[in-house]
Amino acid sequence: MAGSFLSEQLRGNEEALSKLDVLVVQELFETDTTAFADVVLPAASFAEIDGTYTNSDGLCSVCASRFRGESVEGGLDDHRSTSSGIGDGF
Repeated sequence: MAGSFLSEQLRGNEEALSKLDVLVVQELFETDTTAFADVVLPAASFAEIDGTYTNSDGLCSVCASRFRGESVEGGLDDHRSTSSGIGDGF
């Protein structure tokens, strides 16, 4: 899961999350959802990568990296690196 549930979305679903064999969450900060995760992957912030972002209210924003020339992976690049690291090409 990339991101987290809002507290009100999580409420009532805690039992379902605790029944998962493995929960991997990609998040910037520690949240109610990361508390259930077996693995938490770091996420890149809006200031680190170019792209579009949809917030919890469904508002889409376009952002440009503030760190030109720096090596920062995010999103799909993170998933590709992780999957190749465990021997599962993505």
